[in-house]
Amino acid sequence: MVISEAALHQETGGAETMRDQLGHLLAFEGNSRINIQVLPFSAGAHAGLQGAFNLYRFERDPDIVYTEGYGSGHPTANPDTVRDCSLRYDHLRAAVIV
Repeated sequence: MVISEAALHQETGGAETMRDQLGHLLAFEGNSRINIQVLPFSAGAHAGLQGAFNLYRFERDPDIVYTEGYGSGHPTANPDTVRDCSLRYDHLRAAVIV
């Protein structure tokens, strides 16, 4: 998962809610199946600005991308869309400072 640094700073629900959300993210630290990366402000314009998406990969079924917009979401197995979002995800991961 790549999350924008902005999401960690924009207070939503008050200080206690923010602490709880950060605690939830930190709870995944020891889980080898989950990797949370923070995209820094310094990344500037990036591939994630086009909108949120989830990429699901399966062994026996086609990969699926779920894109989101205001008030709607759209799943697709279209190979061109999956390829585009896979590339966008790779670019986001590359923009994260390790």
